[in-house]
Amino acid sequence: MTCPVLGSIFIHRDRKIPDITNQGVLRGEEAMKIKKGDHVVVITGDDESSSPRLVLQVLAGGQKMVIQGVNQVYKHVKRGHPKSPSGGRLQIEMPIQSSNVMYYCESCQKPTRLGLRYDDDGAKVRYCKKCDTSCGEAISPKRTKYAKAGS
Repeated sequence: MTCPVLGSIFIHRDRKIPDITNQGVLRGEEAMKIKKGDHVVVITGDDESSSPRLVLQVLAGGQKMVIQGVNQVYKHVKRGHPKSPSGGRLQIEMPIQSSNVMYYCESCQKPTRLGLRYDDDGAKVRYCKKCDTSCGEAISPKRTKYAKAGS
């Protein structure tokens, strides 16, 4: 038995339990607009700061990211570890939720949200919602379908 709103429904005794396993799952590239190499500001948590920091790695489809100097923990390693041959404690950065950071715009010098739009030549670019300038290079190839008529 299926429902147009909930999808498939499992019937267990007298209760109907909706199957929501695949609903609301974000895919890799569409999940987050922040990329590796961007500067972000941590807006909440123990490492909250107004200074911009570098994104080292984006994980879990954009839902978590490793940021330079944020959420540092000690990892105790034995002798023979590749990063510490004599053993001891390694200080490493752990991932934080992407909802705890905001993109830092270099042109307006403020943390801001990002939007997506098509450029004059039909390439999809990220832009700052405060100062309306594009942030970095195009994130998709040029599409003549979305190019402006005058270019």
